[in-house]
Amino acid sequence: METLTKPAELNRDTVQTLDEIRAGADNPLFGAAPAAAEELFGRHIQPLLEGSGMPGLQVMHYGWFLRELARLWRKKTGRDLAFHLELCIRKWLNLGLESNTVQFLVCEAHQRLKAVAASATVTEGGEMMPPDRRRLTAVDRAASRYARTLRQRTNPCPADGNGTSQIANFRRALERTELRAEQVRQVLLSLDVPPSQYVAYRNFGLHLDKLIRDHSGETLRTLAASAVARWTCYGLQSDVLSAICVQVFGLVLP
Repeated sequence: METLTKPAELNRDTVQTLDEIRAGADNPLFGAAPAAAEELFGRHIQPLLEGSGMPGLQVMHYGWFLRELARLWRKKTGRDLAFHLELCIRKWLNLGLESNTVQFLVCEAHQRLKAVAASATVTEGGEMMPPDRRRLTAVDRAASRYARTLRQRTNPCPADGNGTSQIANFRRALERTELRAEQVRQVLLSLDVPPSQYVAYRNFGLHLDKLIRDHSGETLRTLAASAVARWTCYGLQSDVLSAICVQVFGLVLP
């Protein structure tokens, strides 16, 4: 414990990063599941180590450091996160990791997570629910198939002169759909809804997502209330539908 009380010599970038976090910078991993947090770190930060040319044993040690960072990012936020990140830096420096590399990884993790927070998978409330590996793979494969049909000119909706933009729009739509489906699933799990009813509630969530893209304000709330009434007639529970409106979309029905 004595080593944690010894101040570490932080460089300018690290001080600035901790100040940003302390001031309330968005934390897209806060509240995420452990597997999702490690997946995001493995996807965006781990490649920095794999391409560094360091010996395998050192890569393993820095990998353990990244796992601890992922745990802190999903459990802490704001001033609490900044405080524990500084303690984490002190701890791993005293365990023998190189100072510049440790601080670079912390700063780079913060910058890359900021980019993730600003991407299309951010929820309406400013939080993010990272998809699991299977969902990422499904999106990748679907986008690849779509790109292949454009190249082969077998797509019924061919590119309008900008195939790259069309593929990017298609991928963003897939990612949004997967995100909404996962958010609805989390609500259903918290309410102990039987898995056999998942597809029906998922379809309701996607229908509501389309309403949000096309409408706003009082019109949106009226249409959402009508959708709840209609899907209740299909046999779904109105309290579960209302919970999806509030927890996933932030809609309070009239």
